[in-house]
Amino acid sequence: MAERDELIAAWNEVLRAHEINDYCPNGLQVEGSAHVSRVAFAVSVSLTLFQQAWAWGAQMIVVHHGLLWSRDGGPIRRSFKERLKFLLCNDITLVGYHLPLDRHPELGNNAQACQKLGLIEVKPFALYQGRDIGFWGQQPPEPADSFFARVRSCYGRDLHIFGAGPQQIRTVGIVSGGAANHMKDALDLHLDCFISGEVEEYTPRQAEEEGIHYVAAGHYATERLGIMALEQWTARNLEVETRFIDIDNPV
Repeated sequence: MAERDELIAAWNEVLRAHEINDYCPNGLQVEGSAHVSRVAFAVSVSLTLFQQAWAWGAQMIVVHHGLLWSRDGGPIRRSFKERLKFLLCNDITLVGYHLPLDRHPELGNNAQACQKLGLIEVKPFALYQGRDIGFWGQQPPEPADSFFARVRSCYGRDLHIFGAGPQQIRTVGIVSGGAANHMKDALDLHLDCFISGEVEEYTPRQAEEEGIHYVAAGHYATERLGIMALEQWTARNLEVETRFIDIDNPV
């Protein structure tokens, strides 16, 4: 059993939650029970997630994509109303970490992917709001098809591959989620391959003309790694029972 506010303070500290300006609140989003014995972790909020967490007995849920976003002003109604109602009626706390969980050098989505792919000499890149949110690294030369197979294994998802990069991949940049605009940062570093979650309409032709491999592995898939790492860190370091709830999303 742990105190709600102590758990949040520990996550805020380890994730350096206040170092970057985000377009959502990081940390507490909805206040529930002050005492917590079980914490559920997941990528994104949904009523299905809340129901599964409640059925397991969680008093707190921690997500990467939370309920509150600066773009979502206006009346509380429809699905937003039902989600908020479920949390409040069941006294469940909701906590969210967005960019802090992308950019963290150990627990973050991008650092975790670099680690799983075996990249070395890993360095931060891809500025957002004055802070780097991605990482790039190096590896021994590897045929592109072999490297893509390892990326599929890392994310557990089929890939959309665009562009015309080199046959041997040596340098790789990663910015999870919807980060197609950060391909320009990969180009500035002359990287062989850039991995993100999604593409924009212009991505295939730009990648082809610039001579880089662009790998879209899915927004959800590229952002599972960080919240899973935070769940494992919590199980090791804090006095609560934890569970990752995987509500798959093909996007």
